[in-house]
Amino acid sequence: MNKNDTIKYETTQPIVPGETVLEFLKSRGMTQLELAKRLGRPIKTINEITKGKASITPETAIQLEHVFGIPASFWNNLESQYQEIRLRLESEKQYHGLVSKSKIYPYREMVRYGWIEDASNSLRQVEHLLKYFGVTNFGNIIEESKLKSAFRISEKYQYSLPAVVSWLRKGSIDGEQIATESFDKNQVLKLLPRLREMTLITNPNELMRKLEEEFKKCGIAFVVTRSLKSAPINGATRWISPNKALIQISIRWKWADIFWFSLFHELGHILLDKKKDFNVDLVNSKIDSASEKEKDQFARDQLISQESYQKLIDSIKAVNNFSSYQLIENFALQSGIHPGIVVGRLQYDGVIPNSMNKLRIRFSWI
Repeated sequence: MNKNDTIKYETTQPIVPGETVLEFLKSRGMTQLELAKRLGRPIKTINEITKGKASITPETAIQLEHVFGIPASFWNNLESQYQEIRLRLESEKQYHGLVSKSKIYPYREMVRYGWIEDASNSLRQVEHLLKYFGVTNFGNIIEESKLKSAFRISEKYQYSLPAVVSWLRKGSIDGEQIATESFDKNQVLKLLPRLREMTLITNPNELMRKLEEEFKKCGIAFVVTRSLKSAPINGATRWISPNKALIQISIRWKWADIFWFSLFHELGHILLDKKKDFNVDLVNSKIDSASEKEKDQFARDQLISQESYQKLIDSIKAVNNFSSYQLIENFALQSGIHPGIVVGRLQYDGVIPNSMNKLRIRFSWI
């Protein structure tokens, strides 16, 4: 850390309010003993106030107003400013000890995305990060404690716990700002068919606005968050309150079909898991639990019914033409979904080659 790293406040050193009391005593030709008698307070208390060992309480401020004719608000503000600057200077001392820990968070990347205020000063960076996470110490980050208790982050897949936590925090910040109705599971179930219809919307900005509005009516805050390099996440879900859920989706993947599968997978967590559950779907995490398989199947079934999907596969095999788009386009039209979703599913299952991307679309994010 640069030795010149300091946080400059309006007053470098706090002015003890008692010094102002001494100035008024001198100007009035009054001793501390006389002031003590006029206030009806022990001389020891007056002496401690002048030395900054005791605070000017609201009661004392009113008494000083009576003696000096200076409003109590003046004395209260003087004390308040003194205490604020004193505590901020104490915080700066704490920040010095947190500088090394702050370096593990992707600060520059977060600044570039506009998530956090820029600063070249190491202490300012610590201050901005603590405010971003809403804590007084990096060990108190709520998202990190929840994540550690629920997941084992593997460096083998280049996951960075601080980066994942930073990404999750952005979702919490944005989600808290979205006002929703109280969560209603039946409303979510009714929304599912409309979501399938919305797969036909190819403008991502229009789509995100509509999704946010629809989810708000169900009690779900829906946010889309840019990916951080060391936080390869598809999506995450958690409950902000007993009546408000949060779905956070990554825009790591520009393929629309992957976005939709991730969204329905997260919806599966909201509908099928308990409210206390904290879920993060990491890319290549190799989590092969029954719960994740259940959510994957939920997403597949909601987008394309298994029965109709099998018929499509049989039709493709029957004509022995695995590069024909016509069958896929007809199937998508009858199913009321975007053909790119069908292509993505067929590619994932190895039915058609991965080179068949003509019907798939990429979202261009702004």
